[in-house]
Amino acid sequence: MDWIKISLGEVAGISISTVLIYFLMLIFVKLNGLRSFSKMSAHDFAVTIAIGSILATVVVQKEPTLMQGAVAMGVFLIIQSLFSGWRMLRPESVLENKPILLMDGAEILHKNLLIAKITKEDLKAKLREANVLDYSEVQAVVFEATGDISVLHGDKKIHDELLEGIRK
Repeated sequence: MDWIKISLGEVAGISISTVLIYFLMLIFVKLNGLRSFSKMSAHDFAVTIAIGSILATVVVQKEPTLMQGAVAMGVFLIIQSLFSGWRMLRPESVLENKPILLMDGAEILHKNLLIAKITKEDLKAKLREANVLDYSEVQAVVFEATGDISVLHGDKKIHDELLEGIRK
């Protein structure tokens, strides 16, 4: 039953660690900017998960220490910042997946669903989430590099530039 017990010293240690790492995280995020926890790329999402894991581990375990966690969190945010800057300068995506078209108008692209490992049921759920009432309303559905699914629908024609770089 040791896994249920907690001493007052452990409660104090967890509480102090939580408050300190929380404020360190806020400072780091302020220094790194708005992109810190964005999902603009798969890399951003991975950094968010890694930082969450670091925070959780620092809070409930004695190792890594608070300072080890702070250093790891800071290094992840520095890497993210450098990688984001590199992404802006490079001519083409090297380490990232390209978005893939799942629907072209009302046509479901079954081959692309297989490539993306998306079921037709998943696709229909995203269409409902976007308030699509009929397949004829859909202009395009894109499985983004971040893992999000964008449903483009409505009466206006999609500007060609919005679909640049998407695997068809």
